[in-house]
Amino acid sequence: MSVTTTATSVSYIYQEGEVYSLPYEYQNETDVKVSYIDSVGNKVTLAYNVDYTVGGSTVTLIAALPDGVTITFSRQTEITQQTELPQQTITKAIETAIDKNTMCVQEIATDQGTLKQSLMRLRLILIKL
Repeated sequence: MSVTTTATSVSYIYQEGEVYSLPYEYQNETDVKVSYIDSVGNKVTLAYNVDYTVGGSTVTLIAALPDGVTITFSRQTEITQQTELPQQTITKAIETAIDKNTMCVQEIATDQGTLKQSLMRLRLILIKL
């Protein structure tokens, strides 16, 4: 597989019975997450194989959603590296490089989560003012 796009999410206006196209690659169907914002502004996350299914480059909704909501399909890949290559000098070097890359991505994701929490706290403080 090659990764040919930088896209990791796409949004559509919900239409009952429509099959939605994914413009990005994924490795596992469970990495494709589906959500929408309800009428009071809450994010509603749908359940894989309960509310929607994924096959190839399409998503089919099983659940009926409120008319006109914007649904978002996003790839949320677990940040792990589980590939073990045979014990040879070159493959060990490749695996070490992939491991390091995975650790860096995990650190960025953690930093981003910490930043989001800090921004939320700041927002609450500003609202109280």
